[in-house]
Amino acid sequence: MIDFHSHILPGLDDGAKSMDDALEMARVLAAAGYRAVCCTTHHIRGAWHLPAAHVRQAVADLQAELNLAGIDLHLLSGREYYLDEFLLSELDDPLLLPGGLLLVELPARCDADRVRDTLFQLVRRRFTPMIAHPERSSLLAPKADNADRKGFWGSLFNSKFKVNDSESQDNSLLSYLRNLGCCFQGNLGSFAGGYGEQVRHNARHLLRAGIYTHLGSDAHSSARLAVTLSDGLREVERLTEKETMQRLTGCAYQYETS
Repeated sequence: MIDFHSHILPGLDDGAKSMDDALEMARVLAAAGYRAVCCTTHHIRGAWHLPAAHVRQAVADLQAELNLAGIDLHLLSGREYYLDEFLLSELDDPLLLPGGLLLVELPARCDADRVRDTLFQLVRRRFTPMIAHPERSSLLAPKADNADRKGFWGSLFNSKFKVNDSESQDNSLLSYLRNLGCCFQGNLGSFAGGYGEQVRHNARHLLRAGIYTHLGSDAHSSARLAVTLSDGLREVERLTEKETMQRLTGCAYQYETS
């Protein structure tokens, strides 16, 4: 499996605070069955704004420590780009995920027109944006779904009797971005309930609607990471088919190891 979203690099953003914490995160991920991790440090002007070469060096340094510690995990360079007025000017040396994906985070307060225009411009430049944790964005919140109501019938519909009628469930912005060719990365912590019940509801809904293309831990530390991975993967497995699970977790991906 590949973790497509992780803040495992120590000291670069609000993720791992130390090399020891980063190594422990790596141990937990390897024990959970991951073979590769995308190191997607935040890229936000005025907060975390490092040259791409600095991030690549941090990946190489952590990989060397993993190798010394005997942790069988391959690190891949990446970034979580913040969708703001600076994004389009920050891509001279982009850090892309496997498949050439550009991981993009939507601000909590963001205008839908800016989202449409910025992502359209990215696609025009031949980038393939991947929206980080859409279940946490109010702009991308799916319509209410009777299949997720509580009680016996909710449990029945939330089993492996999947719903895939995304045309009726998506909001207009979500549909636009999907038609534009964007990918969508769900957080395992959302499925595990780490962000509250509304976000878990949204995550289940988007999964059943076939919106997600990738999954990630979005881990920022080793604390409770094992539980988050276990609970999140179990919930996704409960809600989808084996082939879909393998696709979302990157089991079929080939990536550079040099």
